[in-house]
Amino acid sequence: VATPSPGSSGINAEYGQHYYITNNLRMRVLLGLACLLALGSCMAPPEPKAKPGTFLRMIQESLVIVFEGMFPDGRTNDIIEMGILTVKNDLCKINNPAFQSHGSLVLGKTCKKAFVKEYNDDNECGGVFCNIPTNFVQFANDTLTAMIEAQYDEQFFGEIETRILEPVMQWKCR
Repeated sequence: VATPSPGSSGINAEYGQHYYITNNLRMRVLLGLACLLALGSCMAPPEPKAKPGTFLRMIQESLVIVFEGMFPDGRTNDIIEMGILTVKNDLCKINNPAFQSHGSLVLGKTCKKAFVKEYNDDNECGGVFCNIPTNFVQFANDTLTAMIEAQYDEQFFGEIETRILEPVMQWKCR
C-alpha cells in the first residue's frame, strides 16, 4: 500500500496531472468554440426576413450591401472609422474654450460660430454634437440590423420611427 509523502494531498500525482491537462484542454476547446461562434455571428450580415419578391425585400437586400460596406469582416470599415474620428475631433471642439475659435471641417466657420455661441449661452445645446459620433457605429449596426430583419413593412417603418425619427424629434435645444 502506497502512503502519501509528506506535504502531498494524497492524490495520485499522475492522475492529478492527467486531470489538469484534460480540464485545461476542455477549457481551451470551449473557449475556441465560443470565439468562433462570436466571430461567425459578428462577421455575417443580417439576413433579410421579408418575403422574396416584395419591395421590402429589395430594400433589405440593398441595406445588406450597405451593412457589408460599413462592417466588412465584422468590424468597422477603416474609412468610416477615420471619418468618425475626424467628425468627433471637430465637433468636440465646440465645448472646449481653447478650440472654439478654430475653424470647423464639418460645420464650416459660420455654423460652428453659431453653435459655440449657443453652447456658451446655454451650456447645453452646442456641445451635444460631441456625443453623436461616439455612438454612431453601434447605432448604425443596431438600426441596420433591425431594419434588415424586419419581416413586415409595418415593423420596418416602426424601426425607422422609433430608432431615427422619434429621437430626432425629441432632441431639443433651448
